[in-house]
Amino acid sequence: MEGNDTVQEIIPWLLANIPSHSEHSIVHNDFKLNNMMFAKDNPEKAVGVFDWELCTVGDPLSDFAGTLAYWTERGDAETGLISLAEKEGFYSRRDAAEAYAKKTGRNIDNIHYYVCFAFFKIAVTLQQIYYRWHKGEISDARFSRLGIGISNLLNQAVRAKNKEII
Repeated sequence: MEGNDTVQEIIPWLLANIPSHSEHSIVHNDFKLNNMMFAKDNPEKAVGVFDWELCTVGDPLSDFAGTLAYWTERGDAETGLISLAEKEGFYSRRDAAEAYAKKTGRNIDNIHYYVCFAFFKIAVTLQQIYYRWHKGEISDARFSRLGIGISNLLNQAVRAKNKEII
């Protein structure tokens, strides 16, 4: 895997720091802006959520952390992910997390764990796509730079672990 040294840092930390208590709810597992539809007359109002095939019961903070991992900010290194959140007018990750905590009443003191895991999970998902591209099983030229994105996602996971992201 791209960034193998980083993986060897992340995995033991994730295993040693699994949250001991969590709330359970229905989680989407791919909850991001491009899986949502917004009201035409009010772009602040979500009117639909798509792509539910990964849905399960789990910790709602893991779902929100996935959103934050896709929530690219200006200055983030290339990840291969498409995001609108770096555009003018979007919250920073920190602002989004604070608004989420206020709206839901959930404690986000340990959000760095979930965000670390989210970046790691996306990197693993992209790694299998990159591997298939590298082996010639798929030919989409967009995948040629995923190695760089995977490495940067793993670095983002380390930054989240070190509480440098939120």
